Amino acid sequence: MVAEKFVDPSRYQPVSLPADPPQGAFPTLSFTDMGYTHGWNWSTVRCSMYGPIRDQPYGAIAYWQMFGSAHQFGIQALHADGSVRQVNYSIANPLFQLLCRKDDGMTLGFDF
Repeated sequence: MVAEKFVDPSRYQPVSLPADPPQGAFPTLSFTDMGYTHGWNWSTVRCSMYGPIRDQPYGAIAYWQMFGSAHQFGIQALHADGSVRQVNYSIANPLFQLLCRKDDGMTLGFDF
């Protein structure tokens, strides 16, 4: 249901609002967390196209769309049964995508 998001380590400390670049209707930089107050936004939404990765500086890939964390081995995720469990960075991508689906009717074990 909810999991940690990838963040560029240079953004761990929030900058003052005037220092953030201007954000259009569909921001591409997602440096702010304005999505919490302005609706859908890449700063608060992630996709499961790729598995989770460890926080690192932005690169050529759209890391800001991914789940991630500063933890050494994986992200923390809240599951629909109320449990919070670690999802390892090494999880197979097809399994991670199934974990993120709510409508497939499958039940997964917890050894991921």
